[in-house]
Amino acid sequence: MQTEVCVDSASGVRVAAAAGADRVELCSALEVGGLTPSMGLIEQAVQASAGSGLQVQVLIRPRPGDFHYQIDEIRCMERDIAAAVAAGAHGVVVGALRVDGSVDDDVLARLVAAARAAGRRASIPVALTFHRAFDVALDPFVALETVRRNGFDRILTSGQAATAGAGAALLAELVRRSGPSDGGPAIGILAGGGIRGDNVAELVRATGVSQVHFSGRARVPSAMRHRNPAVTMGSEDADPYTRLVTDPDTVRAIIAAVGGPAGAADGEGAGSERRPEK
Repeated sequence: MQTEVCVDSASGVRVAAAAGADRVELCSALEVGGLTPSMGLIEQAVQASAGSGLQVQVLIRPRPGDFHYQIDEIRCMERDIAAAVAAGAHGVVVGALRVDGSVDDDVLARLVAAARAAGRRASIPVALTFHRAFDVALDPFVALETVRRNGFDRILTSGQAATAGAGAALLAELVRRSGPSDGGPAIGILAGGGIRGDNVAELVRATGVSQVHFSGRARVPSAMRHRNPAVTMGSEDADPYTRLVTDPDTVRAIIAAVGGPAGAADGEGAGSERRPEK
């Protein structure tokens, strides 16, 4: 079983490595589904993973919202891919759709070419994950074959549902169709969305997936003693004095539930007050 932790900090990378995860997906702005992390964060994450065997996959998503991109956004993604690989990333997480909900072959070809070129410059193979744009694609089986044809290693999906548990039937069918076919080689189905320690084993049993993706975060209070309750950052209901961090106990429990390492994990949030995020 392969395990991937979605993280937004170098400390989260260390938690994932210590818990025995196989990969991290490195993002920023997880509250909007994740955006491309800064170059500083990518460099710190790669450094934090050094010597652990943990693979760092970098999300390439230039803005929140839909997955239909304009030319300037496509060029931005190409440059972000090159920069991420040059900084030491082992893979990138990308996706694009046309306005009709089909996977955008033309954009995908450009992003894959950027990743392959960056890999050649760095003398490394670059792993390719198609992100959850898949979950809002018009036809999941057509999308599967399009992504496979473009040479991707895996698809991150909840089975086009709010959670992977709710999308279990489609996930199982995607797994069944993910083996080698006339459309190309086998492609991994990476189940993600609402995965916890108390439901992951049943999800694996019901779907046959061999890869799971989760954030394993918990909410921690701010260390700030001075606070101004009249000011918020972002939406009016945002709480600037709590934040979500990658939680060692939560990550370790999920990995243990699928038969992975159960050793101690150290990192951000250790020893602090945590409220597991549901």
